[in-house]
Amino acid sequence: MKALLTFVHFFGILLFFLVLSAGLGEWSQVGSHIHQLVSELPLLLIFYFLIFSLQDSQTSFVKRVTIGVLPIVILYIAYDYYFISFNAAFRFSSLANLTELFGVLTALQIFILTMVILLPIGLLLYAINWQKKILLFTLISFFSLLVISVTQFPKSVVQYVQAIYPGTFYHHTLVMDNGRLMATMYFEAKRRLALQELINVDASLNDQRTIDLTKKSIQPKDIFIVVLESFNNRFDFNNLDLQTTPAGEQLSINKNNVFAHSISPVFGGQTPRAEFEVLCGVPSLAKFGTNEFDFIERQGLSCLPNILAKQGYLTIATNPYKPLYFNEARAYKNLGFNDINFLKEFSGNSKTYLSLAMPKKGYPFDGDVFEENIQYIKKQKQTNPNKPIFNYIMTLYGHTPFYLAKNQPRVFQNIDSTITRSLNLSVYTELALENYIKELEKISPESIVLVVGDHLPAMPNGFADYQKAGFLVKEEKAVYLTPRLFMDNGSVLFHDEKLHHYDFFYKIVDILQQGELCKKESCEHSKESLVELYDSMMAKAIGS
Repeated sequence: MKALLTFVHFFGILLFFLVLSAGLGEWSQVGSHIHQLVSELPLLLIFYFLIFSLQDSQTSFVKRVTIGVLPIVILYIAYDYYFISFNAAFRFSSLANLTELFGVLTALQIFILTMVILLPIGLLLYAINWQKKILLFTLISFFSLLVISVTQFPKSVVQYVQAIYPGTFYHHTLVMDNGRLMATMYFEAKRRLALQELINVDASLNDQRTIDLTKKSIQPKDIFIVVLESFNNRFDFNNLDLQTTPAGEQLSINKNNVFAHSISPVFGGQTPRAEFEVLCGVPSLAKFGTNEFDFIERQGLSCLPNILAKQGYLTIATNPYKPLYFNEARAYKNLGFNDINFLKEFSGNSKTYLSLAMPKKGYPFDGDVFEENIQYIKKQKQTNPNKPIFNYIMTLYGHTPFYLAKNQPRVFQNIDSTITRSLNLSVYTELALENYIKELEKISPESIVLVVGDHLPAMPNGFADYQKAGFLVKEEKAVYLTPRLFMDNGSVLFHDEKLHHYDFFYKIVDILQQGELCKKESCEHSKESLVELYDSMMAKAIGS
Protein backbone atom coordinates (compact mmCIF):
# COMPACT_ATOMS: atom_id res chain seq x y z
CA MET A 1 0.00 0.00 0.00
CA LYS A 2 2.84 2.40 0.86
CA ALA A 3 4.51 1.68 -2.49
CA LEU A 4 1.24 2.46 -4.28
CA LEU A 5 0.85 5.75 -2.43
CA THR A 6 4.44 6.66 -3.28
CA PHE A 7 3.78 5.91 -6.95
CA VAL A 8 0.59 8.00 -6.90
CA HIS A 9 2.52 10.81 -5.18
CA PHE A 10 5.31 10.65 -7.77
CA PHE A 11 2.90 10.48 -10.70
CA GLY A 12 0.76 13.31 -9.28
CA ILE A 13 3.73 15.67 -8.89
CA LEU A 14 5.00 14.77 -12.36
CA LEU A 15 1.58 15.51 -13.82
CA PHE A 16 1.42 18.77 -11.84
CA PHE A 17 4.75 19.97 -13.27
CA LEU A 18 3.62 19.05 -16.80
CA VAL A 19 0.35 20.97 -16.37
CA LEU A 20 2.19 23.90 -14.75
CA SER A 21 4.63 24.12 -17.66
CA ALA A 22 1.87 23.75 -20.24
CA GLY A 23 -0.49 26.22 -18.57
CA LEU A 24 2.09 28.93 -18.04
CA GLY A 25 3.55 28.22 -21.46
CA GLU A 26 0.17 28.88 -23.03
CA TRP A 27 -0.17 32.15 -21.10
CA SER A 28 3.31 33.45 -21.90
CA GLN A 29 3.69 31.82 -25.34
CA VAL A 30 6.84 30.11 -24.07
CA GLY A 31 5.11 26.85 -24.89
CA SER A 32 5.70 23.40 -23.46
CA HIS A 33 6.76 20.08 -24.97
CA ILE A 34 6.56 16.53 -23.65
CA HIS A 35 10.32 16.31 -24.22
CA GLN A 36 10.73 18.00 -20.84
CA LEU A 37 10.11 14.55 -19.34
CA VAL A 38 13.71 13.64 -20.21
CA SER A 39 15.31 17.06 -19.78
CA GLU A 40 14.02 19.35 -17.04
CA LEU A 41 11.41 17.39 -15.11
CA PRO A 42 13.88 14.88 -13.61
CA LEU A 43 15.75 17.83 -12.03
CA LEU A 44 12.52 19.32 -10.69
CA LEU A 45 11.40 15.98 -9.25
CA ILE A 46 14.73 15.51 -7.46
CA PHE A 47 14.50 19.00 -5.99
CA TYR A 48 10.86 18.53 -4.96
CA PHE A 49 11.33 15.17 -3.26
CA LEU A 50 14.41 16.39 -1.40
CA ILE A 51 12.44 19.36 -0.05
CA PHE A 52 9.45 17.14 0.73
CA SER A 53 11.61 14.61 2.57
CA LEU A 54 13.55 17.26 4.47
CA GLN A 55 10.40 18.50 6.20
CA ASP A 56 9.25 17.14 9.52
CA SER A 57 7.33 13.90 8.99
CA GLN A 58 4.75 15.09 11.54
CA THR A 59 3.82 18.00 9.25
CA SER A 60 0.65 17.49 7.26
CA PHE A 61 1.05 15.92 3.82
CA VAL A 62 -0.69 18.84 2.08
CA LYS A 63 1.62 21.38 3.73
CA ARG A 64 4.75 19.41 2.77
CA VAL A 65 3.57 19.15 -0.84
CA THR A 66 2.72 22.88 -0.96
CA ILE A 67 6.10 23.96 0.39
CA GLY A 68 7.81 21.53 -1.98
CA VAL A 69 6.18 22.87 -5.15
CA LEU A 70 5.85 26.56 -4.19
CA PRO A 71 9.44 27.61 -5.04
CA ILE A 72 9.17 26.01 -8.47
CA VAL A 73 5.75 27.59 -9.12
CA ILE A 74 7.03 31.06 -8.19
CA LEU A 75 10.18 30.69 -10.29
CA TYR A 76 8.14 29.46 -13.27
CA ILE A 77 5.75 32.43 -13.03
CA ALA A 78 8.67 34.86 -12.70
CA TYR A 79 10.39 33.30 -15.71
CA ASP A 80 7.31 33.51 -17.91
CA TYR A 81 6.57 37.07 -16.81
CA TYR A 82 10.11 38.01 -17.83
CA PHE A 83 9.54 36.34 -21.19
CA ILE A 84 6.30 38.25 -21.75
CA SER A 85 7.88 41.56 -20.74
CA PHE A 86 11.01 41.32 -22.90
CA ASN A 87 10.19 38.71 -25.55
CA ALA A 88 13.41 36.95 -24.55
CA ALA A 89 14.46 33.96 -22.51
CA PHE A 90 15.84 34.64 -19.03
CA ARG A 91 19.55 34.18 -18.40
CA PHE A 92 21.49 34.00 -15.16
CA SER A 93 23.35 37.14 -16.24
CA SER A 94 20.02 39.01 -16.10
CA LEU A 95 20.38 38.92 -12.31
CA ALA A 96 23.17 41.46 -12.68
CA ASN A 97 20.51 43.99 -13.67
CA LEU A 98 18.53 43.66 -10.44
CA THR A 99 20.11 46.86 -9.12
CA GLU A 100 18.92 48.71 -12.22
CA LEU A 101 15.48 47.12 -11.90
CA PHE A 102 15.13 48.26 -8.29
CA GLY A 103 16.16 51.73 -9.43
CA VAL A 104 13.11 52.15 -11.69
CA LEU A 105 10.41 50.36 -9.67
CA THR A 106 7.97 51.99 -7.27
CA ALA A 107 8.11 51.21 -3.55
CA LEU A 108 5.11 48.85 -3.89
CA GLN A 109 6.69 47.04 -6.84
CA ILE A 110 9.97 46.66 -4.94
CA PHE A 111 8.07 45.22 -1.97
CA ILE A 112 6.21 42.70 -4.15
CA LEU A 113 9.41 41.67 -5.96
CA THR A 114 11.25 41.28 -2.66
CA MET A 115 8.46 39.11 -1.27
CA VAL A 116 8.45 36.97 -4.40
CA ILE A 117 12.17 36.35 -3.94
CA LEU A 118 12.21 35.91 -0.16
CA LEU A 119 8.92 34.07 0.44
CA PRO A 120 9.92 30.65 -0.96
CA ILE A 121 13.35 30.93 0.67
CA GLY A 122 11.80 31.78 4.02
CA LEU A 123 9.29 28.94 3.82
CA LEU A 124 12.01 26.45 2.99
CA LEU A 125 14.20 27.57 5.88
CA TYR A 126 11.22 27.38 8.22
CA ALA A 127 10.01 23.97 7.06
CA ILE A 128 13.31 22.09 6.86
CA ASN A 129 14.10 19.65 9.64
CA TRP A 130 17.76 20.49 10.24
CA GLN A 131 18.33 17.16 11.99
CA LYS A 132 18.08 15.30 8.66
CA LYS A 133 21.70 15.97 7.88
CA ILE A 134 22.16 13.34 5.18
CA LEU A 135 19.20 14.66 3.17
CA LEU A 136 20.38 18.22 3.75
CA PHE A 137 23.83 17.31 2.49
CA THR A 138 22.21 15.65 -0.55
CA LEU A 139 20.22 18.82 -1.33
CA ILE A 140 23.32 21.02 -1.06
CA SER A 141 25.29 18.56 -3.18
CA PHE A 142 22.52 18.57 -5.80
CA PHE A 143 22.64 22.35 -6.13
CA SER A 144 26.43 22.37 -6.03
CA LEU A 145 26.57 19.82 -8.83
CA LEU A 146 24.37 22.02 -11.04
CA VAL A 147 26.46 25.12 -10.32
CA ILE A 148 29.79 23.35 -10.80
CA SER A 149 28.69 21.73 -14.04
CA VAL A 150 27.72 25.08 -15.55
CA THR A 151 30.63 27.14 -14.22
CA GLN A 152 33.45 24.61 -14.46
CA PHE A 153 32.32 22.30 -17.24
CA PRO A 154 30.22 24.47 -19.57
CA LYS A 155 31.24 22.50 -22.67
CA SER A 156 29.88 19.29 -21.13
CA VAL A 157 26.57 21.00 -20.33
CA VAL A 158 26.26 22.27 -23.90
CA GLN A 159 27.12 18.85 -25.33
CA TYR A 160 24.62 17.15 -23.03
CA VAL A 161 21.76 19.47 -24.02
CA GLN A 162 22.66 19.14 -27.69
CA ALA A 163 22.67 15.36 -27.33
CA ILE A 164 19.16 15.16 -25.84
CA TYR A 165 17.64 18.14 -27.67
CA PRO A 166 15.55 17.15 -30.71
CA GLY A 167 15.05 20.56 -32.37
CA THR A 168 16.75 23.64 -33.73
CA PHE A 169 18.78 25.65 -31.23
CA TYR A 170 16.61 28.76 -31.13
CA HIS A 171 15.94 30.39 -27.77
CA HIS A 172 12.18 29.99 -27.79
CA THR A 173 12.06 26.35 -28.92
CA LEU A 174 14.96 25.48 -26.65
CA VAL A 175 12.93 26.62 -23.64
CA MET A 176 9.73 25.01 -24.93
CA ASP A 177 11.30 21.61 -25.54
CA ASN A 178 13.71 21.43 -22.60
CA GLY A 179 12.20 23.57 -19.88
CA ARG A 180 13.14 26.81 -18.19
CA LEU A 181 15.88 25.62 -15.83
CA MET A 182 17.62 23.48 -18.45
CA ALA A 183 17.50 26.29 -21.02
CA THR A 184 18.88 28.80 -18.50
CA MET A 185 21.76 26.45 -17.66
CA TYR A 186 22.45 26.02 -21.37
CA PHE A 187 22.53 29.79 -22.01
CA GLU A 188 24.92 30.36 -19.10
CA ALA A 189 27.19 27.55 -20.29
CA LYS A 190 27.20 29.06 -23.80
CA ARG A 191 28.06 32.47 -22.33
CA ARG A 192 31.01 31.07 -20.43
CA LEU A 193 32.23 29.26 -23.53
CA ALA A 194 31.97 32.50 -25.48
CA LEU A 195 34.10 34.27 -22.89
CA GLN A 196 36.67 31.47 -23.14
CA GLU A 197 36.68 31.84 -26.91
CA LEU A 198 37.64 35.51 -26.60
CA ILE A 199 41.04 34.41 -25.35
CA ASN A 200 41.78 33.31 -28.90
CA VAL A 201 40.03 36.23 -30.62
CA ASP A 202 42.28 38.81 -32.25
CA ALA A 203 41.29 42.39 -31.41
CA SER A 204 43.27 43.68 -34.40
CA LEU A 205 40.18 43.63 -36.61
CA ASN A 206 38.63 46.21 -34.31
CA ASP A 207 41.86 48.21 -34.29
CA GLN A 208 42.16 48.06 -38.07
CA ARG A 209 38.66 49.44 -38.55
CA THR A 210 39.56 52.40 -36.35
CA ILE A 211 42.68 53.03 -38.44
CA ASP A 212 40.81 52.67 -41.73
CA LEU A 213 37.99 55.02 -40.72
CA THR A 214 40.20 57.70 -39.18
CA LYS A 215 42.91 57.90 -41.85
CA LYS A 216 40.46 58.81 -44.62
CA SER A 217 39.68 62.47 -45.13
CA ILE A 218 36.19 63.60 -44.19
CA GLN A 219 34.00 66.65 -44.66
CA PRO A 220 33.27 67.43 -40.99
CA LYS A 221 29.72 68.31 -40.05
CA ASP A 222 27.87 68.26 -36.77
CA ILE A 223 26.11 65.01 -35.89
CA PHE A 224 23.11 64.81 -33.58
CA ILE A 225 21.79 61.42 -32.46
CA VAL A 226 18.77 61.00 -30.20
CA VAL A 227 17.79 57.56 -28.93
CA LEU A 228 14.27 57.76 -27.52
CA GLU A 229 13.29 55.52 -24.65
CA SER A 230 10.25 53.35 -25.52
CA PHE A 231 9.00 55.68 -28.24
CA ASN A 232 5.78 54.68 -30.02
CA ASN A 233 4.30 56.04 -33.25
CA ARG A 234 0.49 56.23 -33.18
CA PHE A 235 0.35 55.77 -36.97
CA ASP A 236 1.69 52.20 -36.59
CA PHE A 237 -1.53 50.97 -34.92
CA ASN A 238 -4.50 49.91 -37.05
CA ASN A 239 -6.96 48.76 -34.38
CA LEU A 240 -6.71 51.53 -31.79
CA ASP A 241 -9.59 53.96 -31.37
CA LEU A 242 -7.48 57.00 -30.51
CA GLN A 243 -10.15 59.53 -29.60
CA THR A 244 -8.50 62.78 -28.67
CA THR A 245 -9.21 64.98 -25.68
CA PRO A 246 -9.52 68.77 -26.04
CA ALA A 247 -5.82 68.92 -25.17
CA GLY A 248 -5.10 66.57 -28.04
CA GLU A 249 -7.01 68.75 -30.49
CA GLN A 250 -5.03 71.77 -29.36
CA LEU A 251 -1.78 69.90 -30.02
CA SER A 252 -2.82 69.30 -33.66
CA ILE A 253 -1.69 65.67 -33.54
CA ASN A 254 -3.30 64.68 -36.83
CA LYS A 255 -0.33 65.68 -38.95
CA ASN A 256 1.49 63.54 -41.48
CA ASN A 257 3.59 60.61 -40.34
CA VAL A 258 7.29 61.48 -40.69
CA PHE A 259 8.79 58.31 -39.22
CA ALA A 260 10.20 55.28 -41.00
CA HIS A 261 11.26 52.12 -39.13
CA SER A 262 14.49 50.75 -37.75
CA ILE A 263 15.08 47.19 -36.58
CA SER A 264 16.08 47.12 -32.92
CA PRO A 265 17.87 44.14 -31.35
CA VAL A 266 15.44 44.05 -28.41
CA PHE A 267 11.83 44.34 -27.34
CA GLY A 268 10.54 45.97 -24.16
CA GLY A 269 13.90 46.48 -22.43
CA GLN A 270 17.71 46.26 -22.49
CA THR A 271 18.23 49.76 -23.90
CA PRO A 272 22.06 49.48 -23.91
CA ARG A 273 21.86 46.86 -26.64
CA ALA A 274 20.12 49.36 -28.91
CA GLU A 275 22.63 52.05 -27.93
CA PHE A 276 25.51 49.70 -28.67
CA GLU A 277 24.25 49.02 -32.19
CA VAL A 278 23.71 52.70 -32.99
CA LEU A 279 27.10 53.76 -31.68
CA CYS A 280 29.26 50.84 -32.79
CA GLY A 281 27.86 49.62 -36.11
CA VAL A 282 27.64 45.93 -35.23
CA PRO A 283 24.66 43.84 -34.10
CA SER A 284 24.15 43.36 -30.39
CA LEU A 285 24.50 39.60 -30.01
CA ALA A 286 24.54 39.61 -26.19
CA LYS A 287 26.98 36.70 -26.26
CA PHE A 288 28.38 37.40 -22.83
CA GLY A 289 25.37 38.58 -20.88
CA THR A 290 22.20 40.58 -21.20
CA ASN A 291 23.95 43.57 -22.81
CA GLU A 292 27.37 44.70 -24.04
CA PHE A 293 27.63 47.80 -21.84
CA ASP A 294 28.19 45.60 -18.78
CA PHE A 295 31.39 44.29 -20.39
CA ILE A 296 32.91 47.46 -21.88
CA GLU A 297 35.83 47.85 -19.49
CA ARG A 298 38.56 49.20 -21.80
CA GLN A 299 38.98 51.93 -24.38
CA GLY A 300 39.89 51.68 -28.04
CA LEU A 301 36.67 50.38 -29.58
CA SER A 302 36.05 51.29 -33.21
CA CYS A 303 32.75 52.97 -32.33
CA LEU A 304 31.47 56.30 -33.58
CA PRO A 305 32.44 58.45 -30.54
CA ASN A 306 36.03 57.17 -30.56
CA ILE A 307 36.42 57.50 -34.34
CA LEU A 308 35.00 61.03 -34.38
CA ALA A 309 37.05 62.10 -31.35
CA LYS A 310 40.21 61.07 -33.24
CA GLN A 311 39.06 63.28 -36.11
CA GLY A 312 38.77 66.37 -33.96
CA TYR A 313 35.16 66.15 -32.81
CA LEU A 314 33.86 67.21 -29.44
CA THR A 315 31.90 64.12 -28.40
CA ILE A 316 29.05 64.82 -25.97
CA ALA A 317 26.84 62.22 -24.29
CA THR A 318 23.68 63.13 -22.38
CA ASN A 319 21.59 60.77 -20.28
CA PRO A 320 18.98 62.19 -17.86
CA TYR A 321 19.37 59.51 -15.22
CA LYS A 322 21.99 57.76 -13.07
CA PRO A 323 25.64 57.20 -14.12
CA LEU A 324 25.68 53.62 -12.82
CA TYR A 325 22.54 52.54 -14.63
CA PHE A 326 23.58 49.68 -16.95
CA ASN A 327 27.25 50.65 -16.41
CA GLU A 328 26.63 53.56 -18.81
CA ALA A 329 29.10 56.03 -17.29
CA ARG A 330 32.05 53.70 -17.84
CA ALA A 331 30.69 52.47 -21.17
CA TYR A 332 30.26 56.00 -22.56
CA LYS A 333 33.79 56.91 -21.54
CA ASN A 334 35.30 53.80 -23.08
CA LEU A 335 33.29 54.25 -26.28
CA GLY A 336 35.04 57.58 -26.77
CA PHE A 337 32.81 60.32 -25.33
CA ASN A 338 34.89 63.09 -23.80
CA ASP A 339 31.98 65.11 -22.35
CA ILE A 340 29.50 62.95 -20.39
CA ASN A 341 26.44 64.36 -18.62
CA PHE A 342 23.95 62.69 -16.27
CA LEU A 343 21.38 64.30 -13.97
CA LYS A 344 23.06 66.63 -11.49
CA GLU A 345 21.42 65.04 -8.43
CA PHE A 346 23.00 61.68 -9.37
CA SER A 347 26.36 62.98 -10.60
CA GLY A 348 28.10 63.85 -7.33
CA ASN A 349 31.21 65.88 -8.13
CA SER A 350 31.18 64.95 -11.82
CA LYS A 351 30.63 67.79 -14.28
CA THR A 352 27.21 67.99 -15.91
CA TYR A 353 24.99 70.62 -17.48
CA LEU A 354 21.75 68.71 -16.71
CA SER A 355 20.22 70.65 -13.84
CA LEU A 356 16.78 69.02 -14.17
CA ALA A 357 15.26 67.55 -11.02
CA MET A 358 14.12 63.94 -11.00
CA PRO A 359 10.29 63.93 -10.94
CA LYS A 360 8.50 62.20 -8.07
CA LYS A 361 6.71 60.11 -10.68
CA GLY A 362 8.09 59.11 -14.06
CA TYR A 363 11.22 60.55 -15.65
CA PRO A 364 12.49 63.90 -16.96
CA PHE A 365 10.47 65.15 -19.92
CA ASP A 366 12.35 64.89 -23.22
CA GLY A 367 11.46 68.51 -24.11
CA ASP A 368 13.19 69.77 -20.96
CA VAL A 369 16.27 67.69 -21.77
CA PHE A 370 16.31 69.02 -25.35
CA GLU A 371 16.00 72.60 -24.12
CA GLU A 372 18.97 72.32 -21.78
CA ASN A 373 20.94 70.48 -24.47
CA ILE A 374 20.30 73.24 -27.02
CA GLN A 375 21.65 75.85 -24.62
CA TYR A 376 24.69 73.70 -23.94
CA ILE A 377 25.35 73.17 -27.65
CA LYS A 378 25.13 76.92 -28.25
CA LYS A 379 27.67 77.46 -25.50
CA GLN A 380 30.02 74.86 -27.00
CA LYS A 381 29.66 76.48 -30.41
CA GLN A 382 30.72 79.80 -28.97
CA THR A 383 33.63 78.30 -27.04
CA ASN A 384 34.85 76.04 -29.87
CA PRO A 385 33.58 77.64 -33.11
CA ASN A 386 35.83 75.53 -35.36
CA LYS A 387 35.30 72.19 -33.65
CA PRO A 388 32.64 69.84 -35.06
CA ILE A 389 30.24 68.33 -32.52
CA PHE A 390 28.94 64.81 -32.07
CA ASN A 391 25.99 65.23 -29.73
CA TYR A 392 24.35 62.06 -28.40
CA ILE A 393 21.24 61.97 -26.20
CA MET A 394 19.65 58.93 -24.59
CA THR A 395 16.23 59.95 -23.23
CA LEU A 396 14.18 58.28 -20.50
CA TYR A 397 10.74 59.98 -20.50
CA GLY A 398 8.94 57.13 -22.31
CA HIS A 399 9.91 54.51 -19.72
CA THR A 400 7.24 52.45 -17.99
CA PRO A 401 5.06 53.14 -15.98
CA PHE A 402 4.30 55.97 -18.44
CA TYR A 403 3.66 58.96 -16.20
CA LEU A 404 2.94 62.23 -18.01
CA ALA A 405 5.04 65.18 -16.94
CA LYS A 406 3.55 67.86 -14.74
CA ASN A 407 1.00 70.12 -16.47
CA GLN A 408 0.66 67.75 -19.43
CA PRO A 409 -2.99 66.67 -19.87
CA ARG A 410 -3.58 63.35 -21.55
CA VAL A 411 -3.99 63.48 -25.32
CA PHE A 412 -6.09 60.34 -25.82
CA GLN A 413 -9.25 59.48 -23.88
CA ASN A 414 -8.95 55.72 -23.45
CA ILE A 415 -6.23 56.01 -20.83
CA ASP A 416 -7.06 52.53 -19.45
CA SER A 417 -5.01 51.02 -22.27
CA THR A 418 -1.30 50.73 -21.43
CA ILE A 419 -0.44 51.28 -25.09
CA THR A 420 -2.53 54.46 -25.08
CA ARG A 421 -0.73 55.65 -21.95
CA SER A 422 2.60 55.23 -23.70
CA LEU A 423 1.27 57.02 -26.80
CA ASN A 424 0.24 59.99 -24.67
CA LEU A 425 3.89 60.41 -23.71
CA SER A 426 5.09 59.84 -27.26
CA VAL A 427 2.93 62.65 -28.63
CA TYR A 428 4.54 65.15 -26.27
CA THR A 429 7.97 63.75 -27.13
CA GLU A 430 7.20 64.10 -30.84
CA LEU A 431 6.23 67.76 -30.44
CA ALA A 432 9.34 68.45 -28.36
CA LEU A 433 11.44 66.63 -30.93
CA GLU A 434 10.03 68.76 -33.73
CA ASN A 435 11.01 71.96 -31.90
CA TYR A 436 14.43 70.49 -31.06
CA ILE A 437 15.21 69.70 -34.70
CA LYS A 438 14.15 73.21 -35.73
CA GLU A 439 16.59 74.64 -33.19
CA LEU A 440 19.35 72.33 -34.40
CA GLU A 441 18.81 73.50 -37.97
CA LYS A 442 19.27 77.09 -36.81
CA ILE A 443 22.48 76.26 -34.97
CA SER A 444 23.89 73.84 -37.53
CA PRO A 445 21.87 73.77 -40.79
CA GLU A 446 24.18 71.30 -42.58
CA SER A 447 24.21 68.69 -39.84
CA ILE A 448 23.31 64.99 -39.71
CA VAL A 449 20.35 64.15 -37.47
CA LEU A 450 19.35 60.62 -36.42
CA VAL A 451 16.35 59.97 -34.19
CA VAL A 452 15.56 56.35 -33.32
CA GLY A 453 13.58 54.49 -30.68
CA ASP A 454 15.56 52.09 -28.53
CA HIS A 455 12.78 49.49 -28.46
CA LEU A 456 9.01 49.24 -28.23
CA PRO A 457 7.53 49.95 -24.79
CA ALA A 458 7.00 46.93 -22.55
CA MET A 459 3.36 45.89 -22.20
CA PRO A 460 1.54 43.73 -19.60
CA ASN A 461 1.00 40.94 -22.14
CA GLY A 462 4.13 41.59 -24.16
CA PHE A 463 3.87 41.76 -27.92
CA ALA A 464 0.41 40.17 -27.78
CA ASP A 465 -0.92 43.61 -26.79
CA TYR A 466 0.62 45.09 -29.93
CA GLN A 467 -0.88 42.38 -32.10
CA LYS A 468 -4.31 43.03 -30.60
CA ALA A 469 -3.88 46.73 -31.37
CA GLY A 470 -3.05 45.96 -35.00
CA PHE A 471 0.58 47.06 -34.79
CA LEU A 472 2.22 46.91 -38.24
CA VAL A 473 0.13 43.86 -39.09
CA LYS A 474 1.80 43.13 -42.44
CA GLU A 475 5.39 43.71 -41.34
CA GLU A 476 7.94 41.02 -40.60
CA LYS A 477 9.86 41.33 -37.33
CA ALA A 478 7.27 43.87 -36.16
CA VAL A 479 8.19 43.11 -32.55
CA TYR A 480 11.55 44.81 -33.14
CA LEU A 481 10.47 47.74 -35.34
CA THR A 482 10.90 51.19 -33.83
CA PRO A 483 10.23 54.68 -35.26
CA ARG A 484 13.22 56.49 -36.74
CA LEU A 485 14.12 59.59 -38.70
CA PHE A 486 17.40 60.21 -40.55
CA MET A 487 18.26 63.65 -41.98
CA ASP A 488 21.20 65.28 -43.71
CA ASN A 489 21.26 69.01 -44.48
CA GLY A 490 17.59 69.16 -43.49
CA SER A 491 16.54 66.46 -45.99
CA VAL A 492 15.07 63.11 -44.95
CA LEU A 493 17.12 60.16 -46.26
CA PHE A 494 16.49 56.41 -46.56
CA HIS A 495 12.83 56.83 -45.60
CA ASP A 496 11.73 53.78 -47.61
CA GLU A 497 14.55 51.52 -46.41
CA LYS A 498 14.13 49.19 -43.44
CA LEU A 499 17.48 49.45 -41.72
CA HIS A 500 18.94 47.95 -38.57
CA HIS A 501 20.12 50.21 -35.79
CA TYR A 502 23.71 49.34 -36.64
CA ASP A 503 23.33 50.36 -40.31
CA PHE A 504 23.26 54.06 -39.42
CA PHE A 505 26.88 53.90 -38.30
CA TYR A 506 27.89 53.28 -41.92
CA LYS A 507 25.38 55.79 -43.31
CA ILE A 508 26.87 58.52 -41.14
CA VAL A 509 30.49 57.66 -41.93
CA ASP A 510 29.65 57.44 -45.64
CA ILE A 511 28.18 60.95 -45.60
CA LEU A 512 31.28 62.30 -43.83
CA GLN A 513 33.47 60.61 -46.47
CA GLN A 514 31.24 62.07 -49.21
CA GLY A 515 30.10 58.67 -50.45
CA GLU A 516 33.51 57.03 -50.53
CA LEU A 517 32.88 54.40 -47.84
CA CYS A 518 29.95 52.66 -49.51
CA LYS A 519 31.43 53.19 -52.97
CA LYS A 520 34.73 51.43 -52.28
CA GLU A 521 33.36 48.73 -50.00
CA SER A 522 29.80 47.50 -49.67
CA CYS A 523 27.95 48.78 -46.63
CA GLU A 524 25.77 45.66 -46.80
CA HIS A 525 27.90 43.51 -44.52
CA SER A 526 27.46 39.77 -44.31
CA LYS A 527 26.30 38.22 -41.07
CA GLU A 528 29.63 36.39 -40.76
CA SER A 529 31.70 39.57 -41.11
CA LEU A 530 29.56 41.40 -38.55
CA VAL A 531 29.90 38.56 -36.05
CA GLU A 532 33.66 38.51 -36.60
CA LEU A 533 33.88 42.24 -36.01
CA TYR A 534 31.64 41.94 -32.95
CA ASP A 535 33.92 39.30 -31.41
CA SER A 536 37.00 41.40 -32.10
CA MET A 537 35.36 44.48 -30.60
CA MET A 538 34.27 42.66 -27.45
CA ALA A 539 37.73 41.12 -27.07
CA LYS A 540 39.06 44.68 -27.08
CA ALA A 541 36.36 45.87 -24.67
CA ILE A 542 36.86 43.08 -22.15
CA GLY A 543 40.61 43.05 -22.58
CA SER A 544 40.97 39.30 -22.82
